[in-house]
Parts: sequence; structure tokens; C-alpha cells
Amino acid sequence: MANGQQLGKINVEKFEVWKKNTPMDELAAIVRGGKLNKVDIAKQAGFCKSSLYTNPLIVTSLEALEEDLRERGVLPKLLDKSAEIVVTEPKAYDYNAKDIVALTRQNAYLEKTVVQLKAKLDKLERFSETSDVLSDFFKD
Repeated sequence: MANGQQLGKINVEKFEVWKKNTPMDELAAIVRGGKLNKVDIAKQAGFCKSSLYTNPLIVTSLEALEEDLRERGVLPKLLDKSAEIVVTEPKAYDYNAKDIVALTRQNAYLEKTVVQLKAKLDKLERFSETSDVLSDFFKD
């Protein structure tokens, strides 16, 4: 069984063979999100996907291949990384006078309703107590 370094060299050889023997139309077919699909590359080349991330020789060779494909127009151009990222602050909600008046009225109505419901609840609790006393009185 080969050790890690030997497997790394074997994977580099597999990648280079795949790169040389893969026609341009097949490369164009495995483009995903402006890059070559690494899962497809690993399957076609015959090694695990992690080699595409961890083997520095494969990483360098893949980057060179993708750059070559960008120059040929197979892959889209990369966006300039130095472009400024504009951060927009969320807009504060603009309460105008009309909204404030409407919300104030709604709040007053809801407060009035709460007071009325509390009064009804008090009456029901008193009625419940009276009902309990009467039912106890007539049981005996």
C-alpha cells in the first residue's frame, strides 16, 4: 500500500493525464458557478475530491487550467477582488404624523378593550364563587 506522499504523486499524475486527455467541450460541460466542478473532476480523474484542495501541486495545476480556460472564454472572467464592497445601512422606519395618529388610536382602543375584559373577568369570578357557595348550600 502506498503512503500519503506516494498517493499524492499518483494523484498528480492522474490529474495531469485527465487534464491532457479531456477535450474542451467536456471541460465546458462541467463548469459550475464560474469554476470547474471539483466533484466531476475527481470522478473523471479517479481520485478523491479532497486531493483537489489539499495537494498543492494539483491545486496549482487546477488554478492554471482554470486561468487558461478563462483566457479561452470557456470560463467567465473573475470579478476584481479589490472592488469595494458597499455596505448599506438599513433604513430607519419613517413614522409620519398620519401613522402616529392611527397607531395612537389603535392603542387607546386596545387599552379600553383590555379594561372592559378585565371587568367582565372579575364579574365571572364573583359569579363562579357565588355559584360554588350555592351549590354547596343545596347539597347539604
